Amino acid sequence: MPRSLSTAHWVTLVAVLITTLGGIVAAVVSRKPASVAGVALSGRIVSPSRRDAVGSSLRVRVELAGVPIDHHVWLVIRLDDRLWPKEPEIPAGRPEWVGEIVHGVSGRGFALRLLAVSSAGQDSIERWLERGRGTGVYAGLTRVPGAVLLSEVDSLVPSDPDEPDRVRMR
Repeated sequence: MPRSLSTAHWVTLVAVLITTLGGIVAAVVSRKPASVAGVALSGRIVSPSRRDAVGSSLRVRVELAGVPIDHHVWLVIRLDDRLWPKEPEIPAGRPEWVGEIVHGVSGRGFALRLLAVSSAGQDSIERWLERGRGTGVYAGLTRVPGAVLLSEVDSLVPSDPDEPDRVRMR
């Protein structure tokens, strides 16, 4: 017949479970810097800012640190669950980059992501761009392999007065 645990054993068991679950929750919730092979990566979209009204051509400023030479950096438009990498690719070795992208979204808000991408992800983006150039259709990606999210600015609002009620992506 199995023995019952004493009160002291129950207290110890509950304390161990709480400590373990607390550690798991803290690890999931904490916003540690991204890393690749133990090297801390950091990147931030300095501008635009959340809820900015943006034209179809968008001036972007980013700051980068620690991106390995074998990785690539891309700005990506996120609309719902789809991603559209935007040219030009950002040089990984520069601490700051300022440039323009054309986003092509109208009718509702979207997000801009800054990604560090492995060679597998780079190959995927290059194939996607080639297909798009050949067909004129840039269907959004569901994921970019080997991508690490460095920064995201959400709730950007397209200021396209010509098509306020229609959502489309070029």
